[in-house]
Amino acid sequence: MNALIELFQQSLFFWLFSCFVVGLCVGSFINVVCWRLPIMIANETNEDKDNFNLSWPNSYCPSCNTAIKVSDNIPILSYLLLQGKCRSCNSPISPQYPLIELVSGCILVVIGYYFGVSLPFLFYSAASLILLALVIIDVKHMLLPDLLNYCLLWLGLLASVCDVSIAADDAIIGAIAGYLSLWSLYWAFKLITHKEGLGYGDFKLVAAIGSWIGWQLLPLLLLIAAVLGLIYAVAIGRLKQSQQPIAFGPFIAFAGLACIFAGDKLWQSYTNFIIG
Repeated sequence: MNALIELFQQSLFFWLFSCFVVGLCVGSFINVVCWRLPIMIANETNEDKDNFNLSWPNSYCPSCNTAIKVSDNIPILSYLLLQGKCRSCNSPISPQYPLIELVSGCILVVIGYYFGVSLPFLFYSAASLILLALVIIDVKHMLLPDLLNYCLLWLGLLASVCDVSIAADDAIIGAIAGYLSLWSLYWAFKLITHKEGLGYGDFKLVAAIGSWIGWQLLPLLLLIAAVLGLIYAVAIGRLKQSQQPIAFGPFIAFAGLACIFAGDKLWQSYTNFIIG
């Protein structure tokens, strides 16, 4: 293990290439999570719930139910070799799968270049990939699974204890304040309009991100998320069709990434702009 770490430290190319390959493999697992986890949540009260989880049954084609061979499950490469079609029934394979794998690989390359071979690399890589999974699931299912939110939260608290991110007290207060901020907004909106404007998953996601950025950057997080959501709503004309819900999780996640990696600089720029 020490020899491998030394090799990573000596060769930037080998280190980043390894990050990319690992990212592709993790992206393949994220595809599994994004497809199966919502089904598992929907089947929580089903007696057959134990027969379907993240590891069982083996991957199969949703069109013909044929089990996918290991050789056809290689990230990106298999998709290219199969020309985006199932080997058995020639049904098209969604380009989402190789795209998520590619994005995951690129995320690890960027974080690997920024942090190098270090403990922060592991923590920030895990946080970024969890946020990626949350974005995909929320876009497709309007759902932010507790499992992923809690993993991000506990990971943030652990990172603070390990001196990887912020101080532990700031992380704890950030998580509490993050949850209460959207919880308060939710109930204020509901009391005024008698409608639900946010989901409980949004509260938990802000709490999880709060454990990474602390309470100090929560106003910036909510401001960026709100601006992104407003731009999106205007762009697709949803303001005139307010009955159609919009997944707010992706905007929180993107704002969270911005605050995690560049929060202090963004806040300084914002305050300088306001002060003039």
